[in-house]
Amino acid sequence: MAFEGLSSKLQEFTKKLRGKTRITESDLKEMLREVKLALLDADVNYKIVKEFTASIQEKALGQDVLKSLTPGQQVVKIVKDELVELLGGEEIYGYCRVSTPQQNIERQRRNILEKFPSAHIVEEYYTGTKTLGRSKWNKLYALVCQEVEAGKKVILVFDSASRMSRNADEGYELYEHLFYMGVKLVFLKEPHINTDVYRNATKIQVEMTGTNADILLKAVNEYLLAVAKEQIRLVFEQAEKEVKDLHQRTSEGMKTAKLNGKQIGRVKGRKYETQKSIAAKKIIMKNSIAFGGSNTDLEVMKIADISRNAYYKYKKELMKEIYEPIEGDFTESEDL
Repeated sequence: MAFEGLSSKLQEFTKKLRGKTRITESDLKEMLREVKLALLDADVNYKIVKEFTASIQEKALGQDVLKSLTPGQQVVKIVKDELVELLGGEEIYGYCRVSTPQQNIERQRRNILEKFPSAHIVEEYYTGTKTLGRSKWNKLYALVCQEVEAGKKVILVFDSASRMSRNADEGYELYEHLFYMGVKLVFLKEPHINTDVYRNATKIQVEMTGTNADILLKAVNEYLLAVAKEQIRLVFEQAEKEVKDLHQRTSEGMKTAKLNGKQIGRVKGRKYETQKSIAAKKIIMKNSIAFGGSNTDLEVMKIADISRNAYYKYKKELMKEIYEPIEGDFTESEDL
């Protein structure tokens, strides 16, 4: 009922503005008041209503609308388009990525859901600068392509551009590809490169005059578009630079540690035991015929629940420890 009432209010608003060549802020405030009341009556969250009406006001006060021959109709269209988005007219996906399961992905998830509560979250644990090899991303990309082909509107949300790609060339190409597919991209940390901003930049055109000055004006238009593209590229270049800087700091840190006498990596010739290998060796020592037990190799493999390769590897190491003892090795293994 509340939305039916809103529809009639919008029709009244259109009739009231019939004949006007522009909408005043006073007209807009009156209409937005009716929209706000209708949404609140429908139990829409107040914060969402506030953001919704603010978005309408920002778009409705744009130059194209104010100079329109039918401003009332265009503003109503803006309201209806925003309502479609608010009520779920678009598929929203949030993509979160960290390098390892040990890293916390929750922050990205929380940030996306705070702005887009209805977003479907896709989480991926993958290291690397490019999208190649990311199984979750590739599945999401295929799904997005299917939905776009089916005529659906799709929004892809990232906590930052680096979550999409840390390779400058790939990131920019992927951005443009998705943009021309009609996918709306949102980067919470870099809102200035959201596709809505880029789309508006491509529409900013200086009107031609029909004189020789048009040569200069055309160059200005091309420059404005180039600036918008460069902003996008710079963000992905910065994401790539952060990875390179991290690798450089890690390399320098390892060199410093070595110069200070610290051991980096494994000591050559030293064996490293795991809890599983220690337990398996004890079973082999206790049960194998080779060490005074009563079970065959195959039987010991089953008792220890280890593979053939692992069994003979551990058996070989035990034989070497017993018959070719290296100072400290056998004692250390027993202590473990």
